Amino acid sequence: MIRSIPFTLGALLLVGVSYSAAMGASAPDDRLTPGAIVSHSSAEVCTGGPGDYSHTHRVWRDKANALARYGIPLSQRYLFEDDDRVPVCLGGDNADPRNHWPQPWHDAREKDQLEAWACHAVCDSHTMPLAKAQALFLADWRTAYLRVFGTAP
Repeated sequence: MIRSIPFTLGALLLVGVSYSAAMGASAPDDRLTPGAIVSHSSAEVCTGGPGDYSHTHRVWRDKANALARYGIPLSQRYLFEDDDRVPVCLGGDNADPRNHWPQPWHDAREKDQLEAWACHAVCDSHTMPLAKAQALFLADWRTAYLRVFGTAP
């Protein structure tokens, strides 16, 4: 027998869905932000030093366009970081709009931790191939975060 959800619970779920949509996704939408990679070479992305790849390959990001693609009003821009789906330190293409999404600030710290861990694993400790690290971010980063740190972001 199927029971209906009580009105109050159903209303709360609807409000939660609306709030979630208004706050943006905690993970990029694959259709809107499939990711873009400019380099598949760990030798290239792990150069380090003053001319470091992750700094020389940063360009102007169009946050307004990323917000518009996700249906988020420009008036709410302060709630989001213009984030690279595949981190620049792992060869993500900062110039390609397909690699940008509006990440809610409340999730940014956790994703940044995962990015730092993955970049270190590829470039410093050499314990992970670049392609595998890139794949962590082309999938749902929250799953990788859970596997690496043992807690949900």
